[in-house]
Amino acid sequence: MIRIEEYIETIYKLSKNRRVKVKDICEHLNLSPSTVSEMIKKLKNLGYIEHEKYGEIRLTEKGENLAKRLDRKHTILKEFFIFLGIDEKTADEDACKIEHIISEKTISKIEEFLKKMKEG
Repeated sequence: MIRIEEYIETIYKLSKNRRVKVKDICEHLNLSPSTVSEMIKKLKNLGYIEHEKYGEIRLTEKGENLAKRLDRKHTILKEFFIFLGIDEKTADEDACKIEHIISEKTISKIEEFLKKMKEG
């Protein structure tokens, strides 16, 4: 099952280049329109997006904040994995999986570690 956070990330990434519609999310996540429409209703009810039927999907401030936190975690994890000698493709894939479960405390410590390694 594709999680709420994956939808939020998808909307965030797609909205950088264009207006996002249900069909865009379907194509990006390789899901049926009914599956995506169901999750869109849920995301709207949870306050993560604004959406009128058949219209553009936009992240709310709450949704954008979540997307930015996930993007930050992904970037830090990917950088860390590359630092460890993992190839970029694998680092990106693993970061995508782990970003959803890693705590803010742990990601902050990894970020501190990377900064120290760059400095010295």
